[in-house]
Amino acid sequence: MKLYQRGRVWYLTFYVRGKRVQESTGTSDRRKAEKFCALRLSEVERGKYAQSVKITLAQFGQQYMDYAKANKRSWLRDEQIMTHLNTSLGTTQLGNIRALQIERYKLDRLNQSASPATA
Repeated sequence: MKLYQRGRVWYLTFYVRGKRVQESTGTSDRRKAEKFCALRLSEVERGKYAQSVKITLAQFGQQYMDYAKANKRSWLRDEQIMTHLNTSLGTTQLGNIRALQIERYKLDRLNQSASPATA
């Protein structure tokens, strides 16, 4: 595991299952960066480190719909919901969806003559 500085922020690089991972520590303080590095190293050694998956809402929705069609009787309603969600947030990565975007989506649905319960 290597700790290095880019500008004022410290970064670390390490390998997980043969793949190189570069991550920001989010701090300009070297001591805090070293603590973050030690924490990440212990997670990797214990096998508890889980790297975030970069997937859009539309991709996740397609995976969910495959599951829903096989396991749920109400999959048609889920498909309707996913259609509306994909028009607003489909290209957004799951990790980037925030509460403000969800509230905007709800307001847009209300303005499209959807009832509050539906939105």
